[in-house]
Amino acid sequence: MHIAWVDITNAIIKLISVLCLLKYTGNVLCAYALLMSLTTLFSFVVYHGLSYKKWPELVKCHFVSHKKDYKQVLVYNNYNILAAVSLIARSQGSNML
Repeated sequence: MHIAWVDITNAIIKLISVLCLLKYTGNVLCAYALLMSLTTLFSFVVYHGLSYKKWPELVKCHFVSHKKDYKQVLVYNNYNILAAVSLIARSQGSNML
């Protein structure tokens, strides 16, 4: 139930932000990017707070001092990036041909 309210609030904030951009006279694209980034940050903070409130034993923020743990995450991330790049190359390469 809380998640639905967060999503509704996020959509309303985005709508109000876009409507305010109609009156803005500066660089609209930069303002739009900034406003969308702020709404995304807002929803992340609210989701994190709700998760911490409901499951405090699972939601923990701490730094890991073992470099081996970071290495495992980075190796996984490299394979994920490789898969994404190969998927893009396959789809865009066939479009170019």
